[in-house]
Amino acid sequence: MKKVLVIGADGAGKDTFADILSKATGLSYDSMAGSTSRAILYKHFAQNVTNLTDLEEIYRNRRNNREEWFEAGERLRNQDKCALLRWCFNRGDIATGVRTIEEIEEAKKQTIVDVILWVERPGYVSKTFGIGFQHDRLVDSVIMNDENIDGLVWHAHRVAYKHKLYSWMQ
Repeated sequence: MKKVLVIGADGAGKDTFADILSKATGLSYDSMAGSTSRAILYKHFAQNVTNLTDLEEIYRNRRNNREEWFEAGERLRNQDKCALLRWCFNRGDIATGVRTIEEIEEAKKQTIVDVILWVERPGYVSKTFGIGFQHDRLVDSVIMNDENIDGLVWHAHRVAYKHKLYSWMQ
């Protein structure tokens, strides 16, 4: 199965689109945030964020602890830029949550990912990739999220056909 990476600005709808794409194609989906919390960051948060001890609670509250999530993930990325992405792709075919251009470039270099999709949502600026980030050289397709689920479903089928993501095409 092909490995698909979904990236975009915070709040652009990456997880929502990845879930829709998974349902449309039959590809399995594992968010980096979910994988990371379950496998890698649980101990860190249980020990250092005293009000969070339950695994699901840690995951649900990830946006409230965004800075700490980022720092913990960065420690892992400093050791191996693609460690978290490989972890996700061991659990699924679609991943979200990549944080740096260097991480994307390394994933392409190591051929860890087959297709990279950018979710664009009007009014949302990527803090991760910066204002004016030119995604053209890194991504294979752009998905416009106008907050319409039917539109995202249409885009899921469009990119699935374009990149041969349906199981019967592989």
